[in-house]
Formats: sequence, structure tokens, C-alpha cells
Amino acid sequence: MKPSEDKLDAIFEPTQCAWKGERSKLLIRFLQLWKKNRRLERVGNDGVVALLDMSEIPLRGMHEVPCLLLAEVGRTTADQLGSYRNRFGSAAAVPFIAVFSQAIAASFGEFIPQKRFLILNATQIQQITESHNPHDFIKRELRQQIPLRRLIPYNYLQAALGSMFFGRHHEIDRLRYETDTSIAVAGPGRIGKTSLIQEYRYRMILEHDPATSRRHYIDFYDCDGKTEDRIARFVAMKIAPGARSNRVTASSLINFMRYQRNVQGGPLDLLLDEVDEVCESQTFRQLGAAARKGLCRLVICGRAELFKLALRQDSPLECRLDLLRLNPLDPQSARRLVENPLKALGFRILDPDDLVEYLFRMSGRLPHMLQFYGRRLASLAIEQGSDTISSEQAELLADDLETANYFASPLFNVKDKQSRYLALVLVEADFGRVSASALQDLASRQGLDITPERALEICNDLVLNNVLAWRNGAYFVANEALAFYTRKLGVLQSELERARLQVT
Repeated sequence: MKPSEDKLDAIFEPTQCAWKGERSKLLIRFLQLWKKNRRLERVGNDGVVALLDMSEIPLRGMHEVPCLLLAEVGRTTADQLGSYRNRFGSAAAVPFIAVFSQAIAASFGEFIPQKRFLILNATQIQQITESHNPHDFIKRELRQQIPLRRLIPYNYLQAALGSMFFGRHHEIDRLRYETDTSIAVAGPGRIGKTSLIQEYRYRMILEHDPATSRRHYIDFYDCDGKTEDRIARFVAMKIAPGARSNRVTASSLINFMRYQRNVQGGPLDLLLDEVDEVCESQTFRQLGAAARKGLCRLVICGRAELFKLALRQDSPLECRLDLLRLNPLDPQSARRLVENPLKALGFRILDPDDLVEYLFRMSGRLPHMLQFYGRRLASLAIEQGSDTISSEQAELLADDLETANYFASPLFNVKDKQSRYLALVLVEADFGRVSASALQDLASRQGLDITPERALEICNDLVLNNVLAWRNGAYFVANEALAFYTRKLGVLQSELERARLQVT
């Protein structure tokens, strides 16, 4: 939503306000550069705090940048800076301070930690608003004022948001347009399930979707109890906190959903994350019944337990539940994930085709593995004092113990003994595409007699452990890094022999 003069007038009364004339116009032009202001808040007569969406800039936290906008430096500035520092000093993004006058107090350093905040003066703000590419201007200022390590956006341990979300167009469209279909997004950890539903939720806010107020994200990782009534109460309190919700039980949940549908003006869109420990519960059976009655649509994210549940004919959800499998990223999106943040950090990529081809082979275009490589490459270049990135640096990581352990770990994390043994056989034999029948034949040659159903179960188990990947209806060994790093660590043959003894 672009700010308007009317919106500013609603925040600032014309009298006793420093935002007048050219300053007010410059403020409006600056705010209109960015996609969306999630909040525009008055701070005294001469200050505004805004959360700006700068997602076009693929650096850390740019989907939600806190910005203190000061009309001038005055006697209240110290208090404003102190309050802003305490409120946003630990934000993921780099907080901005923009002063719409030429005077920036030399005493800022007393209140603002050095190299933690981006500071802009009126001349710079004017240049940004008049620039053909304001994003490049912001990137240059960030690189000049903030240490590069603080700007690295790659994070393989958290959801990819804003500028770090790439691809998944088909999956997003399913969530946007199949509003009468409940969907299970089930698969291995870190492949992007939470990122997908968070991006869907965020885009609907940007598009002013009328159902935004009825869309609720519920993360069951935070559910502190696993009894039926506690699970039901947890759901109700996330939808509508209050005394009524705090009395909800599993048996009364469907009546609560019916009431909320009427109160909120339509079916609820429930985004349920980390559901594996609760998806077999009576609460989820009630949610399924609510979806079947048109009281809500469910988008459910989980791993093995949800995956198994979605494949069952007797699902406790008792509603139409389509399984959405996440493929590796398409080549174009995967390339942007590699290149765009590195370029935004100011690095020049040498022989980009060679680098991308190498990373694709080693990662299988799995987003969390590309994020891992991106972070390690950026860190390595900073350590070397280099302004370039090349495939030679990527190959240097082959000798890095942290990288080797990270990429080899899926093989060691498979718990089922038959699955683990066959995973090691597949990797040792440099398999590419795998089918259930091929896996059954492979098992037979290893002296294991398994049924076609069991072979399919093992394929799915290996997908959930990031050993196999699901690509356009077929199974493939997830990436070349599995074989490369297990051999590099010198453990492939010993692990294979140990696994063979456990199944024979």
C-alpha cells in the first residue's frame, strides 16, 4: 500500500509539525519507492517509524526494514534514537535512520551502535528518490556503512522470506487459486515448506486479498501440550485469542469454527505448520470435518507423519486433502538464488556458468543446500579479502569439514536399517534416476527380498531423509555431494559394510 498525503495527514496534525513543504513531499516520494508499509507510526512531532518492504534487494532481512524517519535533528532526537535503538537494534534487517535535513548530529554515535544502523541524510534521500535505480543506491550505502558479514542473506536454518524466496510459482498458484481444496505440503526438512506458506501469506497481504483477515498461521512447534483439548485450545487461541477460545475443547472445535466463519465473514484459511506430532489427533479430525463443511480451507505442512497420512485412504482429516510435493528449484530460480545475493553483496562472479553448473550438481538444486553454499562462498570471499566469487572457491570447500559433514549427514540420519543400507548402495553405485521396481531389483541383488509396496515405502523414506529427491513424478538421488563427501570423509565403504551386517 503506497502512502498518500491523506495518510500522513491522519498521522500528523498540520500545526506544531516539522513535516511541512518540501520535507513532507520528499517523505512521501521516499515511502512510495517501496512495495508496502506494514506500519506508519508517529514518533513525536518530527518523527515517523515505518516498516518498509525492500524485497527487491536480496540482502539480509530486506523484506521488513525498520526505518526511523526524522524531519530534523532537535532536542528530542536523543530520546527518539534511544527508543528506536532499543526497539529495533536486534532486528534481522539493518535498521535505517533517515534525516530529512542536512544536519546529522555528530552525537549520533552516542546513541546508535557503530556499523549497526544505516544513516541517510537529506541529500542522500533526495538522490534515492531521483535515482533510476534506488535499489542500487541503497545497496551501495549498505556496503559502505555496514560490515558485509551482517548483510549476508543466505540462511539454511530458517524459512526463506521476501527477497530470498525464489521460484515455486506453480505451488504458490495452487495455494492462491485452489481455495476449495485442502492441501498437505509434506516432505523432508528444510526443502522450503514453511517458506512456501509464509510467502503465500505475505503475497496475499501485498495483493490486499479480501481473505487476509481470515488467514491464520499456526505453528504447532509452539504447542505446549499434546492432549486433545490442549491441541484444540491452542488452535482456537491462535485464531481468536480470548476467553471463549480458551474454553474450546476437541469436541466443541467444529462449533467454534462455525462461529468464527460467521464472525470473520467467510471460510477461514488455516496455515498449519509442524503438524507431525498432532496430525493424527481428534482435533485434526474435527478440522477435517470443518473443511468438509466449508468452514475452512486447510494448508498443512509436515514431514514423515503428515506424508504418510496424506497417502492414506482413511485419513483422519476426512476431507479432500491433496498432497503437494516440493521439487528442487527450477534452474532459472536456482540460478537467481545463487547469483543475486552475491552480486548484491558487491561480489563479481567469474565464469558464472561454471559456478552454477558445479553448485547444481553438488546441491541437486535443493534450496537449503544452495543457501548453505551461498553463505560459505560469501564468508570465504570475505576471509580472503576478495571481491570475486568463482567455481575454484566452491571447490575449495571440498576440504572444509563443516561442508563435508553437512552434505553427507542425510545418509547417516536414515533410521530404518533397510532404507539406510539401500541408500548407501545407491550412492556407492552412482545411481541417478530410481524407481520402486529398480530399487526392488537392487535389493534382490543384495540378498534382500522386499515387496513392491516395501520398495515404494523405502523410496519415500529416502525422500523424507533428503537422500532421494522427487522431480516431476520420479525419484532421483538428491545430489552428487552425497557420494563425493562420504568418499571424501573416507566413510562410505565402512558405513556400507556396517549397514550390510545390520540387514543380513
